[in-house]
Amino acid sequence: MINGLEGVAGSPAEGISFSSSTQPVNLSIDTFVAMPSVAKNAFVESDYGCVAVASTGSAGQRTFVFSYALRELVDGSFPNTRSNLLRKIMDFFEGNSFMGALDVPQLVISCDDNQLTVSWDAVANADYYLLYVSDNPDNWDGISPVIVYDNQYQCESEVKQFFRVKAYAD
Repeated sequence: MINGLEGVAGSPAEGISFSSSTQPVNLSIDTFVAMPSVAKNAFVESDYGCVAVASTGSAGQRTFVFSYALRELVDGSFPNTRSNLLRKIMDFFEGNSFMGALDVPQLVISCDDNQLTVSWDAVANADYYLLYVSDNPDNWDGISPVIVYDNQYQCESEVKQFFRVKAYAD
């Protein structure tokens, strides 16, 4: 019995959900823990947690592991269909997207008068970066990031600021 099977954002299952299955009753459901360096949760279920993982290996190989029989999922209205899920899984297998956490960039901060430049080496597989700026190095809550598409950011500042950058792949 499925209870709230939801695709995870950024995975091949993003935007897809299923509410039922004809799969015979199971005494247990496999759950997974994605290794952040190479994998991402693909489906989570309210009663169990992660029940599917998508992964990219260092040689470009790809896997999709799922606890449920795909054939037994009950189709809803599009996009919540088995055929759409299979299409998205195949797109993932044939694509160049990267699953998992990307390297954390090492920042270099320079100042010329009041003009700050924050730069870093480009991160492999990164499509963009989120740059966070805080006045307090111990408080990053509620800070809206700036989207940066290259590996440098400039701003004017007369006060001491702290920076964090996270790399992301589409």
